[in-house]
Order: sequence, then structure tokens, then C-alpha cells
Amino acid sequence: MAEDASKGMNVIFLNSIEQQFKMLSVERVDLAVVTRIEGLQTIKRLNLSKIYTLEPSIQKIPLYHYVNKKHYRIVPELTDVLKEMKNSGRSDTVEKRVLTNLLYN
Repeated sequence: MAEDASKGMNVIFLNSIEQQFKMLSVERVDLAVVTRIEGLQTIKRLNLSKIYTLEPSIQKIPLYHYVNKKHYRIVPELTDVLKEMKNSGRSDTVEKRVLTNLLYN
């Protein structure tokens, strides 16, 4: 995904998000492409005040829940709960709370 989004750019591949953000903080690169959560966690962990998140995101990727087969019986109920959370806006509320905690705590 990051490769597709950066076609035509001078791209440097690094081994970790931490390396990306360290290079970004000392202006060795202009842009890092990572998930929002990973980026915010790295900014907070490394105390990098000169790095900003660009909005809107370049892509949204659906995530899926997986359970061990010994828990197969809960899959229908879990699916219903997750759908209800999405439909009611509860999952958005939880996401905002997590992001707020990363930004301000």
C-alpha cells in the first residue's frame, strides 16, 4: 500500500517505524507512511513534537477479528456485537477515545 501511494517519489525503505520517525524528525526524509495508531504511539514514545499527522488518510484498510477455533461458539454473538457497535457509532467513539488518549495523555 505504501509503495503504491508513493509511486514517483524518492523512496527509502527502513526497518522500523521508529527509524522512519527519527529520520523524519531530523529532516532526512519528508514523509513517513504508517498507520495512525502506530504513528501517534511512536511520536509519543520518542517525544517528537515537530511531526504532524496529515488529514485525510491516504487509505483506509478494513481490519478483521480472528478467534482461536476453541472459541468458535462465540463467533455469531461477537459478529452481532461488532456490527451493532459499528451501526450505533460506538466503534467510532472508542476509536476517538483511543486517539485522544494517545495525543493528550
